[in-house]
Amino acid sequence: MPGEAVFTIRPHDPNDDAQWNDFVARSPNGCLFQDLTFLGYHPAGRFDFRHLQVLRGNMLVAVMPGGLDAERVYRSPLGASTGGPALLAELGAADVLAIVDALKAYALDQQWRGMEITLPPAITLNKPSQIVEFALHRAGFKLARRWMNLVIALENAQGPDHFSDIFQSRQRTTARAGRRRGVAVSECGSEALPGFVEVFQDTFRRHGRNPTHTADEIGDLMRRFPSRVRLWMADADGTTLAGVLLFHLNARTAYAFYICDLETHRNMNAATTLMAGIVAAMAERGMAYLDLGPSASDCHFNAGVVHFKEGLGARPFCRDSYRWNP
Repeated sequence: MPGEAVFTIRPHDPNDDAQWNDFVARSPNGCLFQDLTFLGYHPAGRFDFRHLQVLRGNMLVAVMPGGLDAERVYRSPLGASTGGPALLAELGAADVLAIVDALKAYALDQQWRGMEITLPPAITLNKPSQIVEFALHRAGFKLARRWMNLVIALENAQGPDHFSDIFQSRQRTTARAGRRRGVAVSECGSEALPGFVEVFQDTFRRHGRNPTHTADEIGDLMRRFPSRVRLWMADADGTTLAGVLLFHLNARTAYAFYICDLETHRNMNAATTLMAGIVAAMAERGMAYLDLGPSASDCHFNAGVVHFKEGLGARPFCRDSYRWNP
């Protein structure tokens, strides 16, 4: 019967990185943030990584990136936005429940002080499912934190103005005004990084916050994944006015990690015009969703950013973190 087989947890062997990454690429809930080449951009010693493999006999059936924090709590992800187990497509619900139980038993054996697992919005997966959430809840994991991601569904992005049936009227008007003012949108590789860094730094300066990545780390990620980590730029008269760092998480979903613009040129409507161009391109490539990232959490609500993203036709979906303490 499904789920009756014994699952074994073992530490990941770095010699098996290629096998791991191939497994993630084929998994129905695998994404870029579980890829070890992606996580490899972190310098040695920044995190205590303890990536885990799950086997049934000699068959690899799941992998989970993560590691220990300073309190010896196992966190997945560590050094990324989301984590959790990437699963073999053939697993049934009973199997996933048994895998979560095996992960708990392994944590107890290692004398870890707990586990915390953050999962992406289920709608953004290659094959949407919430079996992992159910398995965690059943095994005693409690909802520890919730973020509100705003996600654009691209199925209605048809015709020459792909955004016109998605954006709200105010943003449709803004995007068209930007085009009339000469704002041009382009997809770029690492050669455009200097222009992006200017708007990137301007955006974080005025918000008084530090970005997740340095400019050098963004460049490293782009070199590691030249087709999956891309820059999208909006320019006019030789000046970069806005930029987006876009991750292709899987075959269905792209993720706008940073949406940046120059405050001095906001009258050009470059950010909205840029998003219209990205929506068009992703729809033409057959992507199902464009995730604009979290704009609210259980302890903070960024009303201005939420208003902007809702104007682009984005709808709220939850990114949840589950915690278990032995």
